[in-house]
Amino acid sequence: MIQLALVDDHQMFREGLKAILSDTKQYNVVLECENGREFMTSYDSAIDVILMDLDMPLMNGLQTMEALYQIDKEAKIVFISQNREAKSISRLMELGARGYLVKDATTEELKAAIHSVHETGFYFNDIVSQSLLVKLARKEQIQPRFNQGEQLSNREWEVLKLICEEMTTKEIGEKLFLSPKTVENHRTRIMSKTGVRNSAGLVIYAIKNKLIDVG
Repeated sequence: MIQLALVDDHQMFREGLKAILSDTKQYNVVLECENGREFMTSYDSAIDVILMDLDMPLMNGLQTMEALYQIDKEAKIVFISQNREAKSISRLMELGARGYLVKDATTEELKAAIHSVHETGFYFNDIVSQSLLVKLARKEQIQPRFNQGEQLSNREWEVLKLICEEMTTKEIGEKLFLSPKTVENHRTRIMSKTGVRNSAGLVIYAIKNKLIDVG
């Protein structure tokens, strides 16, 4: 069962999300907060995925994410917001958000995002991968600090491509006949060689090297 936190200043929206997610036994909403300040005082590292609004009083989503990563760098935040501005989304992804949904997303996409973030560490949908990452890669609004002179091995290229296809560590291992530990070791070396800090950086790197066809 995936342990969830809901952080949004609109009670009706939180109740709607909770009702949707309570339909099955796959999810357990263990924490509800109306702003980032309240969330930070109640946070538990046992939470698997955090669904968070961007615009909130007292402490907004960006401020909350930055504060949270000071105490738990492995926390997984999916933002759910009405904001479609590429500049705002790019900043969130660069700083470590694991996914981004607009508030008119379907129930199916919401659940897909939760499962993807829980299993693979990130979720890239059209609004991020096409509208945002292409812009980042081509116009270099945000330039990842890629290391120079360190080449990925053929196996590392294979692992990177499968990571960007949102495969889990287990799925990558099964496809490439590797142990989960070996896959994680490859992931660590890839991030070290490319100089990226998070999954967004890996995807941007893959786009620049034409591993991903984003049309």
